[in-house]
Amino acid sequence: MNHDPDLGEQLLDKAAELALTSQLDEVEEIEVDIRTNPLQLVQGQVDSVKIQGQGLVIQQELRAESVDIQTDAVFINPLKAVTGDIELNKTACARTQVILTEADLNRALQSDYLRNKLNQLEVEVDGEIVPIDIQHVSLQLLSDNRIDLNAIISTDHAEGSEFHAMIKPILKDNGQRIEIEILSAEGQGLSLTLLTVLFQNLIELLDLRNFELGGISLKLKELETDEGRLLIRADTTIAKLPPM
Repeated sequence: MNHDPDLGEQLLDKAAELALTSQLDEVEEIEVDIRTNPLQLVQGQVDSVKIQGQGLVIQQELRAESVDIQTDAVFINPLKAVTGDIELNKTACARTQVILTEADLNRALQSDYLRNKLNQLEVEVDGEIVPIDIQHVSLQLLSDNRIDLNAIISTDHAEGSEFHAMIKPILKDNGQRIEIEILSAEGQGLSLTLLTVLFQNLIELLDLRNFELGGISLKLKELETDEGRLLIRADTTIAKLPPM
């Protein structure tokens, strides 16, 4: 059954959209659907909040193809709600789904933020600390949670060494961290230490803190790759909504 939002819902929808948009570096589209009624609103109760975003850039030049958040019941300050200001009286629980595309992840790998980090790495080789320069890194998202990784790395000992690895991200500690399983790896001058350093930076791209706004925290529940895209599902805690 279609639901036609009343004036109060429309006011809250628009206020939430403006508040969220103000926290994003870029946004192609964002829509907020708040379900309540005038009597509940006076009492500060909202049945649910649904947030759908397309083409969101939150930080570090990492773009999400889509972000979907669905809350349970939400309790807000009714006096502020009538002016369109959404202040939570109680922490809200929600479920979040984020989709990242292969193209967006590769673009992030070439971003100034990550390039600067990748050009300031050091590894230990034969007991000696050696600076490394990761000249190029790209990935391909495959089915069955597999990621195909290619990189070109230069050190004082080797210039422009190429290597390739097939890896699989695995959730550990009830979603608190991501561990990389190396399915296969090949390349000149390849070492476990070097792979570990590179994978640590790859994992940083998948850190859910990249998608958190002020007052909104995420706990990873599921990580799934398919051809050309990465699906992330997380439990979400909303202590407060970003201010307008």
